[in-house]
Amino acid sequence: MEKYLTVKQLAEMLNVSVSCIWRWVARGKLPKGERISKRCTRWRESEIVKALEPLKNPVPSEES
Repeated sequence: MEKYLTVKQLAEMLNVSVSCIWRWVARGKLPKGERISKRCTRWRESEIVKALEPLKNPVPSEES
């Protein structure tokens, strides 16, 4: 079963503020999440893991 995260849970998971999460969403660094109601958004944990994967394994640059 898919796990859904609140903005607060996501902020705690990434060790940033809630406002930082919304800023990253606005800039396209994180997925927008799923709007459950007018004031309720949830993110699928699997989508967050997928969005963060490139940060764990950065592509080496070819500057040499």
